[in-house]
Parts: sequence; C-alpha cells; structure tokens
Amino acid sequence: MRDGVILYQCQDPTQCPGGNVMGATSSHPVPIGYYGLSRNQLTSMDPQGFGPNSVVMTYLQSFPHTNDLSQGDGYNYVGYRFPGTGPNQ
Repeated sequence: MRDGVILYQCQDPTQCPGGNVMGATSSHPVPIGYYGLSRNQLTSMDPQGFGPNSVVMTYLQSFPHTNDLSQGDGYNYVGYRFPGTGPNQ
C-alpha cells in the first residue's frame, strides 16, 4: 500500500499464476496464489477516478519498513517489532 498496490489471496490459487504488478515507483512481485492490483487498476475501479492518494502514500513511505511477518497478512499489512529500552523484570 506504500506504493499504491494491493495484493489479495485468490479463492482458487490455481487461477492466479503470480507475476509482477507496477506501483507508483516500482514493480512488485505477486506470489503464486495471489492477485495484484496496480495503481492504474485501482484508479479505474474508483468511482471518482482518483485512485491511490499520493499524499497518503508519501505519509506511509515516511515510516520505516516493516520487520514482523507474524502480524498482518504479510503483503498489504505487516507489523513492527521494536527492542525494549531495558531488560524485563
């Protein structure tokens, strides 16, 4: 979502061969069993034709990359894990 792309799991994984989808700044790999919507496809689906909001994408890109794949779906949403400031007692 940082680059205007959304990936989702197909109901029938054999119908989704994977590949690549183009975001606002780069190409993103789409794993087998998933389908990817590009920025242009999202724009064509938007009733008002706006598509992904560039201000929101810039805001999302201001955060560090995620590092915890145990949270979220692993593609559109992934978690953050930070070290504590001191030992647990």
